[in-house]
Amino acid sequence: MSSEEVQIKETPKVVRKRKQQRSGFEAIRVKKSTAKIIKDHIKTLNKKEYGAKIVIDDLIIKLLEFARSEVLLEIQEKSLTNEDKLERTYQLYKLENPEVSKDEFLGILISKVPLSNQRDYREFSS
Repeated sequence: MSSEEVQIKETPKVVRKRKQQRSGFEAIRVKKSTAKIIKDHIKTLNKKEYGAKIVIDDLIIKLLEFARSEVLLEIQEKSLTNEDKLERTYQLYKLENPEVSKDEFLGILISKVPLSNQRDYREFSS
């Protein structure tokens, strides 16, 4: 090896694992508009001369105390599509009428719908 040559040694890469969070907090994703509303409320709550700083967790815990079961059921109901509601209704109907197929159930539902201005189906088939 000449004096001008430089010997390059490869050092093994050190893989560092992220420290596991031990703070007791966990990230929760919300829409930006929701986060803004929450932060605005926190800013308003913290405009005071005395007392500890109010954090988002304090606000959420207190608000959840007021979330009655009716409100939670309403939130669940809003998440259902019409197809989900149809399937739920069909499954409930099947409990009392286990022999009814889904097609027969749809026929029963359609026959119950009052169609006062119902046109002849042949208008649509041409």
